[in-house]
Amino acid sequence: VPKTSPGFHDFAEQRAGKPRNMRRSIARDTLWFIVLTLSLVLLTVFATHFVQSSYAKTHFKGKLNTDFDTYEYALETHVEFYRSLLKGLAQRQSVKNMLDFPDIDEAFSWAQSYRKLLPGSVGLALVTSDGEVLGDERSLYIGPACSIDIQRLAHGEAVTSPAVHRDNKALEHFDLMEPVIDQEGAISGYVFASFSLSRLSDFTDNLIRDGYRMSLHDVDDKLIITVGAHDESDHAVHEVSRRLPLGSWKMTVSTKVTDILHSAGTLGTAATLLAILIGAGVVLLSRRVSSGLVNEIKVIQSALDGIADGKDGAPDIRASFKETRPVMDAVKEISYRIQQQKTALLRLSETDDLTGLRNRRSWTTELKKLLAMADRGNIVHIMALDLDGFKKVNDSLGHAAGDKLLKQFAACLTECTRQSDFAARIGGDEFMLSMLNSSPDSGEDLFSRLQDCFQKFQACEDIADTVVCTLSAGMIQLEPGTDADVNAAMQRVDAALYQAKQAGKNRISIK
Repeated sequence: VPKTSPGFHDFAEQRAGKPRNMRRSIARDTLWFIVLTLSLVLLTVFATHFVQSSYAKTHFKGKLNTDFDTYEYALETHVEFYRSLLKGLAQRQSVKNMLDFPDIDEAFSWAQSYRKLLPGSVGLALVTSDGEVLGDERSLYIGPACSIDIQRLAHGEAVTSPAVHRDNKALEHFDLMEPVIDQEGAISGYVFASFSLSRLSDFTDNLIRDGYRMSLHDVDDKLIITVGAHDESDHAVHEVSRRLPLGSWKMTVSTKVTDILHSAGTLGTAATLLAILIGAGVVLLSRRVSSGLVNEIKVIQSALDGIADGKDGAPDIRASFKETRPVMDAVKEISYRIQQQKTALLRLSETDDLTGLRNRRSWTTELKKLLAMADRGNIVHIMALDLDGFKKVNDSLGHAAGDKLLKQFAACLTECTRQSDFAARIGGDEFMLSMLNSSPDSGEDLFSRLQDCFQKFQACEDIADTVVCTLSAGMIQLEPGTDADVNAAMQRVDAALYQAKQAGKNRISIK
C-alpha cells in the first residue's frame, strides 16, 4: 500500500500505541480489506501469470512457425522468379536456333547482352545437350564448380538445383539451369545462369523481422547466408529448423521470448481485479492504469524512434489497453507504408521515361562494368552524342516537337546498334553509347548510319521545311590507368564531343 494512503498513517499510529480513534475505524477496516484484497489479487496475478506464460510460450512457438512458413514461401518465390526468367529465355525461338545450329560468337554475344538484363546475375551462357558451353567460360563467369555441374547434367546425372558455389569469394553464387526443348520435345540444350549470394542475402535481410535471425545451409550443411540478430543474454531463444524443397537447403529461424509476450495479459488481469474488488483502492488502480499508459506511450515512442531512424521491418508492439490499440495499429500502418515506399524506391526503373533508353544512373553503373572490362584487356569504346540545334527546336516549335525528335533519335539508336551495345539518355539531348570489340572505323560507320537515319526522319516528318537538327559526337577508347574512374572517362569523352562542336558540329571527333 502506498505510504501516502490515509489509512497507512492510522495503522502506524495504532502500532505506535496511540489512543484508538473511533472516527478512523472505517479507514482501518478498509485498510485491512485492501490488504486482504491485494493478497488475493497477488495470488490471482501469480496464478494468471503462470497460466498465461504457458499459453504465451505455446502461442509464441506457433507464431514462430507461421513466420518461418512466410519466409520459406518468400524465399522460394524469389528463386522461382529467377527460374521464370530463365524459362522465358529458354522458350525463345532465337535461343532454340542458336542451340540447333551452334554459333559460338553469336551465343557469346547473346549471353553477354542478356546477362545485363537479369537482376543479380553473375553469369549467363547457352550450353548444348552434350555439355559444351557456347563461348569462353571465363568471360561468361562460369567457374570450375559450375562446369562440373554442367557436365554431370549433360551425362544424365542428378544435379542439386540450385547449387551453391563459393570457390571465388568475390563471386559467390547459386546456379540455375533451364532445359531448352526443341520441336520434337527433346532437350537441345540448356540456359545456364548464376546469381549473386549477396543479392539473396540483401533480400532476406529486408524480409526478416527485427530481433529474428535466419540462416541457410546447403545440402551438405555448409552455411550459405545468415542475416539478422537477436540478444541471447536475458531470454530463452526459440528456433525452427527444417529442410526446404529448394535444393534441399536447410533454413533455421530463431528469436527470443520478449517480456511483453509474458506479461501483457497479466497487467490487464491485475487492473481488472483491482477495479472489481477494491472500491477504496481507486487511487491505486488509477496509478496502475496511468503507469501502464505511460509504458504504452514509451513503447509507441520507441517504435516511432525506430521508424525515424529507418529501421527495417514493422515494429513488434502489442497494446495492453483498448484505448492505445488504434494508436499502435496506426504506428504499424505507418511503418508498413514506409516499408512499401522504400521497396518502391528500390525498384525504381533505370529506364528513361521519354525515350525508353537507359537513364543516367543505369549508364553510370554500366560504365563501371565497362572500365573493369577494359582493365582485363577488352577493347571498349564509348561515344557521347548531342543533337545540334535542339534548343532552337524547343524554342521555335515547342517541347512536343522536341520530345518527338528525342524519341525518334532513340529509335535510330536502337535500330543502328548491336545487341551488345549499350545506349542511354543521360539528360536533355545528351546520349551515351558503348561498343564492345569495335574499332574507330566501325564507330565512324555507326555515326554515319545514325546521321542518315535521323535526317530521313526529319525529312519525312512535318517538323520544318529543312533539317532542323544534326548530330555531333565524341568517341574514345577506354584506357586502363588514364580512365581511372567514371568521372575521368566522362571528362575525356566530353572533351572529344566539345572538339566536334568547336569544329563546326555535324561530325564525330575521335580521341
